[in-house]
Amino acid sequence: MTAMSFPVVGFALWLDAAYAPPWWVHLVTTLPVLIVLCALPLRPLKGWLVCSQYFYKAEEGQLAVPNTSSDVDAGRFDREEPSRQKRISSSTSEDDRAPTHR
Repeated sequence: MTAMSFPVVGFALWLDAAYAPPWWVHLVTTLPVLIVLCALPLRPLKGWLVCSQYFYKAEEGQLAVPNTSSDVDAGRFDREEPSRQKRISSSTSEDDRAPTHR
């Protein structure tokens, strides 16, 4: 709605510079223009926001809790796929390890 205030302020400044009316003329002309320009886009903007929430399947926000188990790399989270966790923990096979000297 702030974007609507710029044309209204421009109109009020033009009105004041062109005619120098008393303050009540500003009240009678500028205030209704401001209210109308702010009220008209409310319904379409609300509809657009609700539609975008439905389209993107918006849900209530949740905080991710870090996993503290030692078998998964640090920085991984609980909501990770179980198959991916298995791949991470089983990715180091005996062939991948560095050779040890005896």
